[in-house]
Amino acid sequence: MSLFPRRDCFIWKTYDQERWQKAAGPLLDAQIFGVMSDEGRGLFRGCYWSHKTRHAVLDIDRNSRYRNAAELQKLQEHFTAVGLYAIPYQSSDSGGWHLYLPFDEWAESDEVNQTLKTWLKSLGYEIISGQLEIFPSGNALRLPLQKGFAWLSSDGSIKVRREEIREDEALASFLQDFEKNCRNWREAKRLIDSQIHSAGRAAGAGVASNAQGNENALDLDGFELLWHSKRIPERIQEARKFLDQGLTEEGQRHSAIYAIQHLLWFGDAERGIPKMPGEHNDERRQQFLKDWLARNHNGKCRHVRRSNWRELDEHIRRACEWRGQEQPQSEYVPYMTTETQQDALIGLTKKTGYLWTPADLERANQKREASARDKIRTAKQFLLDQGRRVTGRQIMRLTGCSYHTVKKHEDIWSISSGAQLPRAAGDLDPGVLLPVRLVEVGFEKKEKSEIPFSQDFDFEEQEQPITAKVVPLSICLANSQPSKPQQKAQALRVPSEGFPLGPSFDGLQAEGQMWKREILLFHWNHAGRDPPSS
Repeated sequence: MSLFPRRDCFIWKTYDQERWQKAAGPLLDAQIFGVMSDEGRGLFRGCYWSHKTRHAVLDIDRNSRYRNAAELQKLQEHFTAVGLYAIPYQSSDSGGWHLYLPFDEWAESDEVNQTLKTWLKSLGYEIISGQLEIFPSGNALRLPLQKGFAWLSSDGSIKVRREEIREDEALASFLQDFEKNCRNWREAKRLIDSQIHSAGRAAGAGVASNAQGNENALDLDGFELLWHSKRIPERIQEARKFLDQGLTEEGQRHSAIYAIQHLLWFGDAERGIPKMPGEHNDERRQQFLKDWLARNHNGKCRHVRRSNWRELDEHIRRACEWRGQEQPQSEYVPYMTTETQQDALIGLTKKTGYLWTPADLERANQKREASARDKIRTAKQFLLDQGRRVTGRQIMRLTGCSYHTVKKHEDIWSISSGAQLPRAAGDLDPGVLLPVRLVEVGFEKKEKSEIPFSQDFDFEEQEQPITAKVVPLSICLANSQPSKPQQKAQALRVPSEGFPLGPSFDGLQAEGQMWKREILLFHWNHAGRDPPSS
């Protein structure tokens, strides 16, 4: 099974499931042979791609316009022209096709993907989920020889189904196909690059007129944009349709969000849309998509009809913050499932009587994250309205969120980092004198041991040290007394009477009471209710 070298994770689903699930490896040879066997294992498996590969695969869905005898013959002619051969198979009972391109040596997976993708686009093919996809890619692909697999003739008709022959015969036939049809990738790439270069010069000179008027053709002034800007012409065209027409049928929201967010990186002068590239424009793209969806859903989105904007906001945020080269993934992988999580799912199912799935865990996490971010935003605005400085400790007090949650969503409340909190001395250090700084968090004793210190997460108020007219207060940090009582001279002597605090420390108790009232006010405001009269 050297054709599938990456085993650290894989995808799987049962025969009656629609969506794939991702699981942590290792994936063993026995598990692969198990799903390829005559009896099967009651499930399907798929592998991710390593950095090197011995083959490429073209995935053509059942409803693709390329799934017919004429298009199959045309693809074979293109591959023959560059010295490659595509072996056609049916991938599953759904009727989709997998065209395997075997190589006689290992090749870089990224190079294979980008070369084939650019070349096929230059020939006018639409590389998009549901039509034509190219592997290797960042997605996993269904393993061959499983239930529903079949060998195809040159016209796409089925020659032999996997269920009609024994396991050893199926494996031998598949490997023989590879051995007989493997080609040299280096030579094929040289010929492909030559075709791309010729097509690029023709497009740049404006002589490639046969592509004009085709809404799926490349709208590029040469191939420079394709190489350097990561602009996907098919996505741009799709986005323009959605911008002009809105949603026209159910199930389009997902595609519309990804297509329009891709267009926003490059802008659209004809429609008066400015460029919004980069991470610093994530929020601008999110707001644009929210406004567009609110105005142009045309009653075709059930989440909008149900006013479920929290889930819609999360969907839009994930789309805008994603940094992949292309948006829709061919294999839906909702959640990374480890053995521990699988045990938890089984336990929850037994306890509640409801069949829990990894997607349920993902949705629950998304809802908790959205709720936390909403509370943090509200807390930030509350502090600003009160004229107080926004710090992590204050956010924690108001929202009840943990240190790690507030740290994770630091982008909302934007605190500058770099200052360090003082650390206590160890057992071998008799103590060190530190000048006191008045920090607002210093009067909640219970939080000192609960909140870990961090150099890059400053919870201090960072106010200037107070200059008092009395003896300055010092703190002597020591964790232990000498073990022998006769060494009393080394013991830490603490005065029986504290230093006078002076006028600058007046009202500390009132400060604590004020904080309690502010927390109460925040929670009433966050709930959208007026506080009770005092």
